[in-house]
Amino acid sequence: MQAQAAAASAGTAVTTSTSPQAPGQTAPLFTKRASNVPLAGTPAPRIELMPSGPHNVSVSDVFGAQLFSGAFAREGATQFNPDYVVATGDSIQVRLWGAFEFDAQLTVDPQGNIFLPNVGPVAVRGTRNADLQPAVAAAVGRVYRANVYSYASLAAAQPVRIFVSGFVQRPGL
Repeated sequence: MQAQAAAASAGTAVTTSTSPQAPGQTAPLFTKRASNVPLAGTPAPRIELMPSGPHNVSVSDVFGAQLFSGAFAREGATQFNPDYVVATGDSIQVRLWGAFEFDAQLTVDPQGNIFLPNVGPVAVRGTRNADLQPAVAAAVGRVYRANVYSYASLAAAQPVRIFVSGFVQRPGL
């Protein structure tokens, strides 16, 4: 057994024979299968299957991975798409001036309305961004026939939410 342990530590593969032999024959206890036996007095070759220390392997990012890092959400849009459709939770800046003055940033409620004083609820959910100003002006014009002017613009839109599933590093929202 000591010879087998010494051979294994030297890097050679050994097998033991357990097959019965004919009378008068002796079976070898060990059979060498590796031919690269180190010479006496030289260190055994070192074979590594895994890195021994921390490895600095740089893995390239998946194409489009920066879209899901969340860094883009910190930057505000300077100009909104005119085809954007107003949704619940969007913020709309409304200014009225003239005979009646009002200036506020209003949030679209769950019913899809914004509420203007002396005008009432104005339905804006489903309205394209390009049509937002005329829709608010028409609602104000039904109450104030003259000397009240209005301006409405999209102040903040709800972020686009993407749910990721499958074989990904961070599934979820």
